[in-house]
Amino acid sequence: EMSRLESLARSLHSRPLRKRRHVRRRRFLKGETLEPRRLLASLEFSGTDLTYTASDGVDNAVTVSLAGETYTFHDASETIRRVRRAPKACSVDGLRTNTVTLTCTDSNISSLAIELGDGADSLAIESARDGILVNGGDASDAVSLSNKLDLGGALTVNAESILLVDSGQPDVGIQ
Repeated sequence: EMSRLESLARSLHSRPLRKRRHVRRRRFLKGETLEPRRLLASLEFSGTDLTYTASDGVDNAVTVSLAGETYTFHDASETIRRVRRAPKACSVDGLRTNTVTLTCTDSNISSLAIELGDGADSLAIESARDGILVNGGDASDAVSLSNKLDLGGALTVNAESILLVDSGQPDVGIQ
C-alpha cells in the first residue's frame, strides 16, 4: 500500500506544469529629501576680476587687505573653502581656514567684488589698489574703510542698509 505522501508526490508529477508568467513590476524612482545645503565661502577669478562669495545664512565678518602683491581675505565667521580659476601666476595659501592669501602680480587682479550674502555682515577694507564692488544682501551691513585705502578704481556698495564707518577720508561717499 502506498503511503499518502507517495501518492501525493505521484499526483503532483503527473500534472502538467504551468509556466508562470514573469511580470516585471515597474519601479519608480523616488526623490529623497536632503538636509538644507549651504554654498561654501569661496574666491573665484573671472579673468582679472576676483570675487569673494560668503555663504548664505551666516553673519560674516570679512576683512580684506593688501600688502605688496598679496591680498588677504579673512572671514571670522566661516571657513573659506576654495579658490576657483586662479591664474598660474598666483599662489594661494590658507585654503580651508578662515584666512586665505593670494599673491599675484599687479596685472592678475584688476577689480574685487565682495558678495556678503543675506546675513547682518561686516566688512573692513584695510587696503586695496583695485576697484571694489560690495553686495551686502538683504540684512543690515557695516562697511568700514581704512584711511590707508588708495583705490585704483571705484568703490560701489549695494546693500539693504549700510553703515559706513568714518574712515577719515574726505573723498569717500555713498551713491
